[in-house]
Amino acid sequence: MVLMKSSNKVFLLLAIASFLLAGCGNNSISSDTSSISYSDISSDTSLDTNSDTSSSTSSNTSVSSSTSTAPSETNPNPENSKAIKTTVKALAQKKATDNKNLYRVTGIAQYAGYYKKGYFDLVDDGWTIVAYGVSSKNTCIKLSGTTYSYTQDDSFASTGIRAGDEITLEGIFTFYSYSNSYGVPEISGYPTKIISNGLSAVTAKSYTAPETYSDSYYSSINANDSGTSLGTKLHNLMMSTHKKYVSYSSLTTTLKSTDSKCFYTGQSYSSFNREHVWPQAKSKDGSNQLFGESYAGADIHHIRASIDTYNSYRGSTMFAPIFGTPRTVNYTGGGVVKFGSGNNYGVTEPADSRKGDVARIIMYVYMHYGTDFGGTLTTGITGKLYITGVIGANSQADCFKLLRKWNAEDPVSSEEISRNETAFQIQGNRNPFIDHPSFADRIWN
Repeated sequence: MVLMKSSNKVFLLLAIASFLLAGCGNNSISSDTSSISYSDISSDTSLDTNSDTSSSTSSNTSVSSSTSTAPSETNPNPENSKAIKTTVKALAQKKATDNKNLYRVTGIAQYAGYYKKGYFDLVDDGWTIVAYGVSSKNTCIKLSGTTYSYTQDDSFASTGIRAGDEITLEGIFTFYSYSNSYGVPEISGYPTKIISNGLSAVTAKSYTAPETYSDSYYSSINANDSGTSLGTKLHNLMMSTHKKYVSYSSLTTTLKSTDSKCFYTGQSYSSFNREHVWPQAKSKDGSNQLFGESYAGADIHHIRASIDTYNSYRGSTMFAPIFGTPRTVNYTGGGVVKFGSGNNYGVTEPADSRKGDVARIIMYVYMHYGTDFGGTLTTGITGKLYITGVIGANSQADCFKLLRKWNAEDPVSSEEISRNETAFQIQGNRNPFIDHPSFADRIWN
């Protein structure tokens, strides 16, 4: 999600409001809001004023790390003695814009959503706030009388901040409220301390597990097709063979036969959500939302069953490796799923045994319904989709590297093969990344 403070602000506020109200998996069989907790902070004295402490920075195998360089610390700006020391959790719960005080908060940076403007998620102890417009200069904050103001200068790149770094930010707090329960908690300012853990860009992997599909569906694909050419051919193939677009209501019955467990946790359920793995709110292009509960929003290849609690935890957050201290839920059969948010912002990292499933669904939606490959386009069915809105990485190229990495590390399962066949029998089209996962390497390598 990209937040800009320019002439597009009004539009973006409306877009975010739509996202918060729409959610990721609407029309659920049962609803849970207890997982999203907000508490009013009536005064500054209710904030945590303990001294800064260093949060543990957890490395993650989903990124390559430098083994020769120890974590380094820089102090790019002097700390302001007037700043109130607080926590990510306290600011995430604060629901009133405050330009009378400066706040100093420490957390772990997640992958940037908009690099030039200095937007990224700052997380700690399972809570998230948006760090927006982070500057490399303390001159971005000015005091006039008793009121602080912030001026954006697009100097974020000079900070050198990357995902996984521990950051202490000093700035002013803004809360964009869209209802009594939801809003965007933001801090805008500059770093006073950066502890780097040496992480670099995502390193892709190539799929090496055996591919089992051998029927004639892909007879139009040549062995030497690659890149945009292969992507266009697959897009056109899915468009021409997708003969039946099912209704959203029909998925209640279909998912009972295709999804015996919660997509995120592997747990059994008595009631479930119809989960949009690519969130509805992340299908926006300007003021237009590509899908809701039809076409891509009701595609059997795309929609999965999820227990309402965990669907709520995921919200419309990005998929990415999580740093810092997330909320974790044991995945049945081993491993954990990580939810790096205490509200509807942040990052979700699937369990290792679900990362490939997520990658193949996201690539399917992007290729079938997106317009980047050209080919057959149909108004209302296809439209512009932004991979950086649903996959958290430092760049668009890193998004596809991460998808290829997850695709390779979690090979196609028997469940995916079975679902693919069921969807094919009903809709007429197949998910090529389940049949031939190596297509991802041939397209985005």
